[in-house]
Amino acid sequence: MQFIERKTVLDQLQCARSRSSIVVISGLYGAGKSTLLAQIAHLLREERPPIRILTIDGENRDEQGRTGAELVRDAKALGVGPSALCIDNAEMIEDLAPALQAILARHTVTIILAGRNSRTLETLIDRHFSTEGSISRETITVYPLSYPEFIQATGRKESRETLDLYCRTGGLPQSLLIDPTSPDSRELHRIRSNSFLLTELIEVHAIRNPVYIRHILSLVARNTGERLSARMVCAVFSRMRLTISPQSALDYLAFCQDSGILIATPLFDIAKNRIVENCESWYFADAGLRSSFCPLDNNRDLSRAEENLALLRLISDGWKVMRGRLGSGSASKEEITFVCLRGDQKAYVEILGSRTSGADRLKKTKVLLCVPDAWPRYLVDPAGTEDSADGINRLSIRELLLEGLKGS
Repeated sequence: MQFIERKTVLDQLQCARSRSSIVVISGLYGAGKSTLLAQIAHLLREERPPIRILTIDGENRDEQGRTGAELVRDAKALGVGPSALCIDNAEMIEDLAPALQAILARHTVTIILAGRNSRTLETLIDRHFSTEGSISRETITVYPLSYPEFIQATGRKESRETLDLYCRTGGLPQSLLIDPTSPDSRELHRIRSNSFLLTELIEVHAIRNPVYIRHILSLVARNTGERLSARMVCAVFSRMRLTISPQSALDYLAFCQDSGILIATPLFDIAKNRIVENCESWYFADAGLRSSFCPLDNNRDLSRAEENLALLRLISDGWKVMRGRLGSGSASKEEITFVCLRGDQKAYVEILGSRTSGADRLKKTKVLLCVPDAWPRYLVDPAGTEDSADGINRLSIRELLLEGLKGS
């Protein structure tokens, strides 16, 4: 694998450092947060005029976290004047938030944090500093390698075959330690997914029925992009002669979301311009992790993997992504794959699978045309990419993954 410099993320970190006192590097475990923390520390050392840089690992050699008092003591090395404190495994530090508050009170410093469990770290920081109006906080999210970055890392040419490989391999740097075309690649994915389940879910939440987590993730993988209620989970488990309560099903889904492996997208009622409560659809945060729970054995599975990748591309481009519903009350309700919001922009994206019939393609096009506003509409259609006079932008999944939503 070729080394990929995540220049966009590094630029975001540099900008965030100039605006905020605390910057949290967030993202799925294995996405490269620690690597980026080391890279930003290296870039800061090259700044002129120079600033003092201190890097600390929150995990001691005996795998026990440092204490906040030790952190404050070590931070004395920052001295006076502008400085930066980079802390990896930050959630391992006991009394982290009070220690950061004491350091910020004594030094002119920007604190950059990374940790294994981003959700835990963000919650900890936000809870403590929510009333500290003078202390600004910002989160920069690191996503798995994008399709262009995957192409660069593997040295492959862009093609349909390369996209299929990306659907199976995903974008976590660890997944590219072995040539993704190697017979050993699938075994690496299995080992990596088992390791993730053990360290990020089973051990963290003391789960007594680990097989239930695997079944739920397999269910999400087979039904990517669909709503998954607790009642549906219970029904599927019942057919497997397993018993799970609705609350346990919801808890397991919440655990998966907290770990970062799953992403919940709300349902947005376009006519009422509001989110519909308790109607989330589920996606994986990495296509490689998804494929370890649902091998891409047919076109239906591949189409779901492509939709999952489209979601990740849109999120990484800064869009807030929701499923869309058109029609309300007694009117027929039709769904649009994604409603995307970014600042004062909006876009509608309908993604067609490779097995979509001509009738369904026409139906989906009509649904896009019925949206009652003038924001851009995109039809991601494997059958063709030529725009027509109806005002709908047509592009292929490969174009979307390479370039994002053109013109938005």
